[in-house]
Order: sequence, then structure tokens, then C-alpha cells
Amino acid sequence: MDFSLHKNALDYYRTLGVKSAVNEFTAEAVVPDTQEDIARILCSQCTCSVHSKDVTGGRAAVSGEAEVTVMYAPESENGAAAIGLKIPFSLAADFEGAGEPYPAADVRVTALDVRLLNPRKVLAKCEVRARTECWAKDELVWYDGAEDQSGVFTRADTRTVRTAALAAEKTFVLTEELPMPPGKPVPEKLLSRGVSIRVDDTQDVGGRLIVRGTAAVGMFYLPADSVQPEYAEIETQFSQLMELPGEPLAAFDVSSMLTDAFLEIFTDSNGVRAVSLEVHAALQAVFYRDTEMKYICDAYSPAGEVTLQRTRTEVMSSCEAETVRAVQRCQPEMPRPAKEILAALCLPGEPAAAEGKLTAETSVNMVCRADDGSLFSQSVVVPAEADWAGTADAVGVRAGSAIAVPAGNCADLRLPLDFFVRTRETGTVEYVSAMSLDDEKLYTQRRPSVTVVRAETDDLWSIAKRYRSSERVIAGCNALQDGDAIAGKILLIPKY
Repeated sequence: MDFSLHKNALDYYRTLGVKSAVNEFTAEAVVPDTQEDIARILCSQCTCSVHSKDVTGGRAAVSGEAEVTVMYAPESENGAAAIGLKIPFSLAADFEGAGEPYPAADVRVTALDVRLLNPRKVLAKCEVRARTECWAKDELVWYDGAEDQSGVFTRADTRTVRTAALAAEKTFVLTEELPMPPGKPVPEKLLSRGVSIRVDDTQDVGGRLIVRGTAAVGMFYLPADSVQPEYAEIETQFSQLMELPGEPLAAFDVSSMLTDAFLEIFTDSNGVRAVSLEVHAALQAVFYRDTEMKYICDAYSPAGEVTLQRTRTEVMSSCEAETVRAVQRCQPEMPRPAKEILAALCLPGEPAAAEGKLTAETSVNMVCRADDGSLFSQSVVVPAEADWAGTADAVGVRAGSAIAVPAGNCADLRLPLDFFVRTRETGTVEYVSAMSLDDEKLYTQRRPSVTVVRAETDDLWSIAKRYRSSERVIAGCNALQDGDAIAGKILLIPKY
């Protein structure tokens, strides 16, 4: 006979895994006829935008473009000029699993190299990394007891599991008119720029998630009536609301993805030159809940041998995120003394966690002005790191505003980095998913109505199962209370 079990079911989003794809993409740009030849490249900045992401046939594809602006010293050595180019990219990774998947992508440029092919042409090569995690709707099933308990005893265990209640996305547009930072000259012409977006804080308020973040701009520009470039960093804050699932939640995992950015210098209504910023972005969110899972882990019958079918399923017990801040200081040598370091542009490489360290080799390009007013640059690679004693499921990194000042034949460089570490603890639950009692496996041997034994364990369940009795009957016959130590005691085991 088959026993009917009481079924529990929980709808959730199951992760199909995390895959990274990396590739190099190139493009060329020619100097416009209205501009001078290139004497030397000073710096390049990049804004990485994702235009599409989808999953078809188990393949998650992410595509977009890296918009690169290149600032250079013209042949006349008179100030600076710039050209721009766009580099399309497309990356894909294969996933296995059923269901309608939702991809969450972290896409960024991890290396950028711009070379001079001739005085009128440059070649830009960028390395783009797409780290994609796919989620698919699924159902977690387990059983906590038999519908008809007559003739069978079941043992249950409990475990708290963390599941993704919802994987969602929200797109938004941020439009701001940004004043120049205090002390910076009035801008006239934009030369080179980089735009990024980040999430700073999340808060559950009244069933809605408030997401606060920052859009950051770093730009080289020409002031009015000057050919000497200046550099400015401008930030603006934003906040967005996301609807939460209608249930108590344990954690949120929210990331931002830039989909487009527009920047220009304009004259406002008061006649003041300012910066207009328009950012198109998406928030990617995974909402987690904690559920107590009570499931059958064992069963037996005093009437005969019970055949158990067991099912193993992987579950997550926790998902935590942490930010580790690090500041790297060094004094790289310079090709010649600098009167002023206009900017130190940072591009972190691929982050890693190993041997108690978080690491990310970071390229730093310093744009400098010499005593004679000429411009030059110096690039260095800084092996940035931070202490980390744990294990990481995923690691991200973001560079803050680097500070570099002249120090004789060196530069005194201060490089702040934020490492983003996510840790997931997973395990396996094995539960009874079906059980039956075959008529050919019934116990037919005669046995005494009471058996006297010396208990070898404190586990009353295993004793009752071995002697085909019940925990309740044994406890009543021996005046046992919950939690009593019984190992080594003489017990009377009544026949059930």
C-alpha cells in the first residue's frame, strides 16, 4: 500500500548559475579635418552602456557599446583636442535549466588601450566583461507528514532556507542640470568624459523599496577663452521606488546598469554655463525571503518494512553582501617633473578573492601639466588589494576619486577602491517524497509483548524504529520526559 503524503509547495526563483564572458573589441577613429594632427595621446575615458540582454535557447546574450573619448596634444602643442568613437560589443554565456529565465548582468570595461596608428588615426581596444546570473521560476516541493498516520510513524526535521521570492527590473531616466564644482573655471567646450552609475543604499519603507544611488561624471573640458584643459568630477544623487512582493523579506540584492548617457555643456536661464546630464539606466533586483522547511526525513511501520523514496534538493541558507573599502598609496615615477596633475583616471581590472585577499590590478592614467605649460601623461598599474578572510561567491570592484599630486620626480598617488563581496551558503536537503508498504514485506514473526534492552543512544526514535514500537509508548512505559538522557539505561520496549 502507498501512503499519501502531505505536500508543501513554494514558488520561487531558482538560480541557474553565474557565468562570465570576456572579450576584446576594437574600433578606429580619424581626426576631423577641422582639427590638427595628433602629437601624442594624453588619456582616454569610457562609458559602457548595455542596450539589450535576453535569453534564448539557454544562451544569455548581452550587447551594447563602449563610448570612448580620446584627449590628445595637437601637433602645435597648443592646449588639447579630442575625438570620440563607439565600440559595439556582444557577449554570451550558456545556461542549463528549464523555465522562463530572467538575466541580471554586470557589464563593465576592464581594460582600455588607445594607440596612435598615424597622426590622423587612432585604434581603440577595450576588454569588456559581462557577468550574468540567470534566474528561472520554479517550485520547491517537500512533505511534512502522512495524510493518514495509522500504521506508519514519520520523523520530521526542520531547516530555514532562503529563496528568491522575486527577480525584477525597473528602468528609469535621470535628467539633471549640474553646476560646476566650486573653484573650477567656467566650461566652454567638452573634450572627454566618462559617466557611471551606482547604488548606494536600499531601504524597505511601507512595502516599497527605496533605492538611492549616484550618477558620477568625470570630464575634461576647455574653459572660456583658453586652450588649456581642466578636469572636473561631478556627482548627482537619485532615488527610485520598486514594488516589493507582498510578504516579509530577509534581504535585497540590487544593482544598477547604465543603458545610455548624454552629456553637454549649455547656458542656463541665468546665463551661466553648466552641464546637462541625461542618464538612462535599469535597476536589477532580487528579493529574498526566509522559509522554515519542515520535512519528513525518516519513516517506519510496526507492521512491516516500509520502502522510502528520497529526494535531494539544493537549498540556500543565507545570502549576504558586504563592501570592503581599501586605499592604495604609492609613488610612481614620472617621465619628467609635473607642475600640476590634472587628473588620475582609474580603471580596475578583474577582481579576485584568494588567500585571504581581495585583489584588482588597477590602471591609472595621470594627465599632467609641466612648468612650460605642455601636457603629458603617465600610466601605471597599481596592484590594489584588501584583506578578506571569508569565502566569496562573487566579487565586484569600483574605483573612487583618485588623488595625485606632484612629488619631485614622482607622483604621490592615493587610490580608493570599494570591493563588493557576495557570499552564499548552500546545502542539500534530503527528504522522503514517497513511501509504501508491500504485503510481501509484512512482519510475520512472533515476538514478545515486552522486550528489555539497554539503550545505546539518546535517540528514542532510532530505538522505537529498531524494535518496531513507538516513541510515545516507550516513553510512557519508562516514565521518560522530553530531553531525558537514556543512553545506558535499561528500557522496557512494549510491542506496538
